[in-house]
Amino acid sequence: MRFLTPTGNKRLNELIGFLCLTLAVLMAAALFTYWPADESFNVSASSGNSGQPHNVIGPIGAYSADLMFQVLGFPAFLLPMAILWLGIKWFRSRPVESQKATVFGYALLLVSLPSLLALIPFPDVRGAIPAGGMLGKLLASALLAGFNTWGAVIVTIALLITATFLTTSFSFSGTHAWASGPRGPIGAVGKLGILQKAQAKWHDWRARREQERMRRRVEANRLEGRRPVGKAAVPVETPKTIHLSDESDIFKSKEESDEEEEDGNSKSHKAPILMLNQEKAEKSAKKTAEPKIAKGNANYKLPPISLLREGARSQKLDEE
Repeated sequence: MRFLTPTGNKRLNELIGFLCLTLAVLMAAALFTYWPADESFNVSASSGNSGQPHNVIGPIGAYSADLMFQVLGFPAFLLPMAILWLGIKWFRSRPVESQKATVFGYALLLVSLPSLLALIPFPDVRGAIPAGGMLGKLLASALLAGFNTWGAVIVTIALLITATFLTTSFSFSGTHAWASGPRGPIGAVGKLGILQKAQAKWHDWRARREQERMRRRVEANRLEGRRPVGKAAVPVETPKTIHLSDESDIFKSKEESDEEEEDGNSKSHKAPILMLNQEKAEKSAKKTAEPKIAKGNANYKLPPISLLREGARSQKLDEE
């Protein structure tokens, strides 16, 4: 892009820069002194306006200001600002870095800012022209057709921030560093101790709220009493019963039962009587059984008593 790159002739660059600065001043003066009643593209001259227009630049300023405001609204002031910035670059013979990104960002800025001014309530230009101009009205209508009001505003703000990134050296980290520095607002507040005091008050308020919550809980437990703790489920053992085929067997004598077993005629007494803890009784019987000594062997003799005598010692032992 040739118009963004100064030439090797420094005098020519200064001349082009001077012309750009002059054009920027004329456009800014025409915009600042715009008057809706001046003769322009959409205002015809009347008998009361037959004299000189209110615009300091004259009829050309009135026509050009009316045209810029009708199309862009208040963002029309971006045009003289861009020409002024370009004139300074040419005057100092310094090329524009990232030319394509800069041009794209500037175009995005001219699109997003009128849309934002058309979406939000903003005063009209001199009470006659909408703040976003014709372009802002058209873009705002298109955004509202696809989004609601808040969605359209969020999209427009995102486009505006993107345009700012592309056209300037703005960054969030740099802005935070500047704000936290000694010249920034956060740094100035930190010097005065306002931020520390606000943070201390915030922690004190949270501590008081927590104490009040604990006090209410203790008071509620005192009034209502402790909640009963759920009892642990204790397994209930089913009682062991003795199943008998006939309950009359209990009252029979031992001799009668022996006789019935020898004869084999009793058919209804086949089921044995079950005893409780039968396995434990058998185990205890095995443990308490005494060893038996065979008495039938006549050749067994007891050991002599002389084995119990203390053996003779050849020398005395020192216990220490």
